Amino acid sequence: CGPCKALTPIFQSLSDEMGGQFAFAKLNGDSEPQLRQNLNITGYPTLIFMKDGKEVGRHIGGASRDQLVNMTNQYFK
Repeated sequence: CGPCKALTPIFQSLSDEMGGQFAFAKLNGDSEPQLRQNLNITGYPTLIFMKDGKEVGRHIGGASRDQLVNMTNQYFK
């Protein structure tokens, strides 16, 4: 989808910058329907923030770089 494509370079940039502190992963929900169902993903893009195997935050829809940085800081610092 358009928002997913717009988010991809931002996500990759943050992964490169912050990957030493956090693990970043992408999932193509159309290719992985069972995992999409297990994670209760109902819209794209869906950002799920997890800590110690538990979901600590979720954002559905597009986001700017600043929004992603703020969400990461909110959930993990």
